[in-house]
Parts: sequence; C-alpha cells; structure tokens
Amino acid sequence: MDRFARNCKLVIVQHVRGSNDSCPWDCLQVRIESGANVADRCVILPGVVMQRNSVLGSGGLAPKKMVLPAESKWVGSKGGRPVMLAAGYEAGSCEADLEAGGKAKAE
Repeated sequence: MDRFARNCKLVIVQHVRGSNDSCPWDCLQVRIESGANVADRCVILPGVVMQRNSVLGSGGLAPKKMVLPAESKWVGSKGGRPVMLAAGYEAGSCEADLEAGGKAKAE
C-alpha cells in the first residue's frame, strides 16, 4: 500500500499523443524503490529511478532519466539538477564491509 503524508499532492500529467507519434521521453516510467523518500515541493521527471532508501529533499528537481543511488541524499536544485548532500552507494557495494551479523568490520 502506498502511503502519503497528510495534505500531500501527487500530480500526474499524461502526455496525449497522436496515432503516429512514437513514445517520447516523457512517457518513461518513474521508479521509487522501497524506503525512498520524496519531500515537499519536489519535481520528478520521467525516467527517474530512486533506489532503495534514497532521499529527494525539499525543493528537489530530479531531471529526466536520473538515477538517485541507494542511500544517497539530495536537496533543492542548481543548474537543473538536485544538489547531493550524501553520495550513497551502488547496490551491493557495502556488503563486503560487513561481518556476519551485519556489524561493520574493524580496520
């Protein structure tokens, strides 16, 4: 079940095409994975993928086809892209740093 905060507005704009139009970039699917969060006043354009536990903070703009890596944190917009606050990691890249039981390895 999808959950939205009280007073949250989800606006979906559908592109209407003629019979001989090919699918433009604006009909790409948006994917928001488990644990990902979208704050207030955000704009997510077609083709965006928000990986597990990523955050698009207040006023964030995710341009078309952008991938927000797992655990990354973004906010606002500068030059048409969100500003990264924390890099996150590629899926599966942090598992080598964990011991059995999920504890971080001592260095």
